[in-house]
This record gives sequence, structure tokens and C-alpha cells, in this order.
Amino acid sequence: MSVGSFITNAEVRSDAEVAVLGTTVSAQLFPGQNPIGHSVTIGGLPFSVIGLMSPAGSSATTNQDNEVIVPISTAQTFLIGRANGSLVSEILLQASSSGTISAAYYEATDLLLQLHHITRPSAADFTITPETQLLSTARSVTQTLTYLLAGVAAISLLVGGIGVMNIMLVSVTERISEIGLRKALGATPGAIRRQFLTEAMLLGLTGGVLGVLLGLGAALLIPHLISSPVAISLPAIIGAVGVAAIIGLAFGVYPATRAASLAPMDALRGD
Repeated sequence: MSVGSFITNAEVRSDAEVAVLGTTVSAQLFPGQNPIGHSVTIGGLPFSVIGLMSPAGSSATTNQDNEVIVPISTAQTFLIGRANGSLVSEILLQASSSGTISAAYYEATDLLLQLHHITRPSAADFTITPETQLLSTARSVTQTLTYLLAGVAAISLLVGGIGVMNIMLVSVTERISEIGLRKALGATPGAIRRQFLTEAMLLGLTGGVLGVLLGLGAALLIPHLISSPVAISLPAIIGAVGVAAIIGLAFGVYPATRAASLAPMDALRGD
């Protein structure tokens, strides 16, 4: 809980019309206000807000901050309807520790089999999914998406590097007379190479900075569109700019070497 209190057993027994809000719901209904003591209407009934949950985050299937919690007895009596009041679609259980998850799984299975009057476990009309299985599935999906994004990023870097190399080759072609004049005045091949490598690195660095600015703008805009926060990592920003500069430097080696290898007389003669 962030503010207020959670639903008590007494409120469940008395079918109390109280509610606990998630942070997203509270921000939408009571922006900039403390929701405690206010009233929200659910199914035509007024519910008094008694608590605000701390931010819990979201997953691919649910947003835990975009929820309203009411007593189960109140929901069964007034919201779901008496005909379906005994139906429960999902129950969340918490083991006493990570070492007792397996024991809790079998205990919950045996209890539900008894309550449902089922003698054969294979005929169970319910499914229990341990947290470890959900985490394993989430890790698998996340790993696949990571590989996919890494592949897209690698292709983007390759295309960007080729673009830098083409720009530098055009620059070398257009500046042949400048290169020849500098060499005639005593510039060494190393100095010419360093000049064009620096220019290539600055091209990559400029592209990296522009990309970071675009990404920061998207990170600030997206939460307003999907109601989900986007984390901004300073090490990732520094790494992105650094990689962009390295890509420009790497793909500028060939144009720089080509410029450094030009003979002064040939360059001046071409002009």
C-alpha cells in the first residue's frame, strides 16, 4: 500500500462498498489529489476509496496499476450477480518462502480437488500455474525479443556504416585537389588519414546524438499513449553514442586510407 489501508476481513464479511485503487486509475480519476475518502462509481454503486496501492508495473498481458480492488463478497453480491456469485476465475496464492513453492502447489491441488469433489487429478476442472513457470515463459519471450532487436540493431548499424563510408568516399573524390595540395605542402599520409577518420567519426557521433534525442523524445511521449512508463538509462545513452562513433570510425578507414594513398602529382594533375 502507498496510502490508506487494504480491505479487511470485516469488510469482506459485511459486503462493504469500499475500494482500493491502482496508481494509474487514481491518476486518471483524481489527478494530483489524494484519493482517500473520495467516491467512485462501479456498476452503478458508490464505493468509498480507502487505499492506494504502490506502483506494481505491468506485463505483456496485464497492468497491475490499472486495477480497482473491492471485497470479493461485495463483487459477488452486487457486481457479478447472485447467479454467478460463487464463480471465481482466478485465485492468487503466496508460499511462505521460495523453498515451499512445490509443497504449496501440491497442497493447493489437493484442497481444490476435495472442494470440487474430484477423485482423479487427471479430471481436474482447474489449472494451477506456479510462478516459476510464468517466469520461465517470460524469460523465454524476453530472450527471443532481445535477439530480434539485436538483429534489427545490427542491420541498422551496418546500413548506417555503409552510408558513412559512401559519404566519405564522395568527400574524398570531391577534395582530391585539396588532398594533393596538402601533400605537396608536406602533409604526411598519416595526417591525411587522421583528418578523414576524424570526419567519419564525427559523422557517426552526430548520428548517434540525433538518435538519442529522438529516442528521449519517444520515451517521454510513449507513456502518455500507452499508460506504461519507459525507463531511461544513462549508461545505455552513453553506450549508444559511443557505438555510433565507433561505427563511423570503422567504416571511415577505407575512405581515409584511399585519401592517404593519393599521390600529390596525380591529385594536382586531376585538378
